Amino acid sequence: MTKTRFSKEGTSRRGNDSDRGDELITVRGLIIPVDWDQEGNVVGLALSSYDEREYRIEMQDKGIELFKFVRKEVEVTGSIDEKEGKKIFNVKKYT
Repeated sequence: MTKTRFSKEGTSRRGNDSDRGDELITVRGLIIPVDWDQEGNVVGLALSSYDEREYRIEMQDKGIELFKFVRKEVEVTGSIDEKEGKKIFNVKKYT
């Protein structure tokens, strides 16, 4: 059974209770640049949420599309993965 839970921070989680690894989370915030190449071009993004958390964006698929929303408010839904000891937001959809 899929359940939706809302936290105080305005995020929601959807997922199958028996499979936490595939749990989806929805977060609203601003897309901000966080990594640049040597020429000053933005190469990495994060979602800065209204509860002052920062979610690094996985730079593939839907995550790449978020470059056009730098410094704009979005709502993203996806899963949190861990890569090289860092939590990365894998974007499934956004509005």
